Amino acid sequence: MITVPAYINTIIDTPVIQYLLHERPIFLAFGLALMVIIGIFFLIKRLTRAKYFAYKADVIYDLPWRWNWKKNTICNLWCYCPKCHQALVYDDTNHNAISDLTKTDFICEHCDSQIMASIKGGNKQFVINLVQWEIRKKIQTGTYQSALLKT
Repeated sequence: MITVPAYINTIIDTPVIQYLLHERPIFLAFGLALMVIIGIFFLIKRLTRAKYFAYKADVIYDLPWRWNWKKNTICNLWCYCPKCHQALVYDDTNHNAISDLTKTDFICEHCDSQIMASIKGGNKQFVINLVQWEIRKKIQTGTYQSALLKT
């Protein structure tokens, strides 16, 4: 027979340990119920997530744009070549002296540096904000769903 040191018997004989040893099924049931409640909470959170989070690509201003969502914020927004699907570079240094407006050219380096689109009104950041505005407008009007069907 195994002899148990006296200090272990003292620990086992404490009321809390005795209670846990004898009431184990109640604690197991409570723990299982808590895990089920937490699981249901996360399932509901996932199911109630906005449907537009699947909307991550669209053709805006004749260019294919792609982005990700971080909570409710559009991130990593950029445009791609409609021919070869490579990321485009931009040139917003053009300045029209007649109208005093700037424009941003989007150029594909893989398609002989061809200008794929030219968006008037401002620099690169202006265009990014403009495209974000278009994306949010499509979400508000529900027209983004047609873009989901294309991808």
